Amino acid sequence: MIKDKRITIAGIHFNHRLWMNQIAFCKAEIKIFQERLEEIAKKNSGKDVQIEIEHYQNNFIIQSNEMDIIVHKIRLHEHHIASKSKIGLYPAEDLMLEDHNKLKVEMNQFNKIYSELREDFFKFISSRM
Repeated sequence: MIKDKRITIAGIHFNHRLWMNQIAFCKAEIKIFQERLEEIAKKNSGKDVQIEIEHYQNNFIIQSNEMDIIVHKIRLHEHHIASKSKIGLYPAEDLMLEDHNKLKVEMNQFNKIYSELREDFFKFISSRM
């Protein structure tokens, strides 16, 4: 038997809060990673190391921008749900997951890419420290 894929407004809000916390953690982690890159750059002036440092700096910028985009989409979705529920257009039990599922897919993709970047970065710093 296939269950109806519906979720409550509270469930969506919970996921949004969870995702926002994940993103805040990743942003803080990237700041630490950038500090580590600065340490490596001071100790290693070789061109090959500088190229790798630039590679990670660029990837951190890209991921930070992606986080900003996702946060913006989450806030828009929260605002949309709040405004619709205030006027009675979204009873919690009838709220379909289409927009929420799009955000969920995007967040899962972000997590996958970020985890791979993080793992690669750890390999890089362990070889350079």
